[in-house]
Amino acid sequence: METREITQIKLYELHLNGIEDKAELRQFVAVSPCLKSIQEFYLENVTTPYQEVYPHFNLGITDYTWKKYFLKNGPLEFFNPLYNLAMLDPHERNFYLYPLGLGVLSSWVPQEHWDQFKSQLIMPDFPKVIEPRQVFNYV
Repeated sequence: METREITQIKLYELHLNGIEDKAELRQFVAVSPCLKSIQEFYLENVTTPYQEVYPHFNLGITDYTWKKYFLKNGPLEFFNPLYNLAMLDPHERNFYLYPLGLGVLSSWVPQEHWDQFKSQLIMPDFPKVIEPRQVFNYV
C-alpha cells in the first residue's frame, strides 16, 4: 500500500460495464489499496468464453443468447471483459485509446475516508473490497 505524509491512501478501482448496459456505462466493481490484488481479482475470474440463454430485459427478448467471459456465479459474471489487459495498469493507461474509463483507475483518498468506506460496506454486491494479498514470486 502506498501512503503520503498527509495520511492519504492510494486506491485502485476496477471499472467495468455490465453485459446488458451500453458500452459507455461503467460500474465501479472493486477497490483495493493494492494494485496487484485488484489485477489478480480480475484475472482469476476470467474463464473460457461460454454462452447462456435467458431473457434480455432491456430489449424485451425472452430467449437471448449471452456471451460471458467470467466464471459462472462469480462476482464478475454479468460484466463485459476489458478488451486489452493493459487497461489493468493505471500507469500504462492511455485515455485516448480507452476513453470510456474502463479498467483500473487510481486515486488518492484520505485515510479516514477509506476507513469509513470499508466500515459502511455490509455485505454489498458492489463495489467489492479486495484486501491486499500476500504476493509470492515463483521462479
